[in-house]
Amino acid sequence: METIEFNLEDSLLRGRYDSLFESCPDAFIQQSTYWAEVIKDVGPDRPFFLLCTDDGQDVAGLPLFLFEPDFGPILSSVPQAGPLGGVFVRPGLSLEKRNKAYACLLEKALGLARQNRCLALSIITNPFVQDLDLYKTYLAPDYILENFTQCADMGGLVREGCLHLRNRKYRYNITRNLKKTASRSFSIGFGESEDDLETWYDVHEKRHRQLGASPLPFSLFQNMFRQLRPQGKAHLLLVKDGDRIASGGFYVRHRNVMDVFMLSMNEDYADRAPNYHNTEHSILWAARQGVRFYNWQSSPSRKSGVYEYKKQWGAEDFGYYFLTKLFCPIEKLRSFGRQELQRCYAGHYVIPFAALEEKTDRNYFRKGE
Repeated sequence: METIEFNLEDSLLRGRYDSLFESCPDAFIQQSTYWAEVIKDVGPDRPFFLLCTDDGQDVAGLPLFLFEPDFGPILSSVPQAGPLGGVFVRPGLSLEKRNKAYACLLEKALGLARQNRCLALSIITNPFVQDLDLYKTYLAPDYILENFTQCADMGGLVREGCLHLRNRKYRYNITRNLKKTASRSFSIGFGESEDDLETWYDVHEKRHRQLGASPLPFSLFQNMFRQLRPQGKAHLLLVKDGDRIASGGFYVRHRNVMDVFMLSMNEDYADRAPNYHNTEHSILWAARQGVRFYNWQSSPSRKSGVYEYKKQWGAEDFGYYFLTKLFCPIEKLRSFGRQELQRCYAGHYVIPFAALEEKTDRNYFRKGE
């Protein structure tokens, strides 16, 4: 097997990588070259792509992004918001060839990190693929952070075009809130223009500030709208009261998987529960499009209201991992301090914060510990 490295300017290799990616139904949009176009100026990050070939057939791929702040460069599989997915493999590949593909790709990734004098290499795994042992073998990470995403399997959630909620308590709560929405003459449909996007972003920004959170940059949504929407891979679903937006959901999709990238409600309509209308419509629409996994992404904790909202729609926990290989002593990162690391590497994962603060020898951590 051979691993080829290329960048976005290499149209021939990019076409081959894109073709392989499109053949992988359970891959994430974040593993695509399209996503690299979305985020490359946000960091800014310099994208690299690794394409593994076997006797003329492209069998596996891995996206990587180089970020070079003053503290020192790092390499990661997916920076910025909503990161998921490392290596993806052509369906039907034998176990032997799959293992070799991981070995080739990760060897190349390690070499690329050393070549660019990186402090760390971080790879984020796919929650639908059980491949942690392969990363342990071929990446030999120094640190592992176990995280979770909340995801609903559409096969059990939607039947004959209708929601099927098995939990009686959740079914009652959703029905009650949908009745609140029905009592108001809301319209619902997909945003078609950047004016729609800007109006929704105002709602998103205001809501995040009300909650004491930092809103994501407008440029990220604008790039998704421009790059992914024409391909049918991004959708802005708006619930409106006349010309006013009551709820807006930004969704991104690749084949079997649709991510709820951002769901924002106008606080003026909180008593009418417009997010419930948005969620119901998006789930039923996704089912009609053949989506298998409705991916809510992660939550701050399993005790949060956000976690509970997702759970009532049939979402279950799927584990995945942030894997870090260090190329510097851990003391160097500890000397920066948590706040400085967060500032300097904003939008990028480097290492579990507990590893910095505990000054411990353990290398396995779980979110929320």
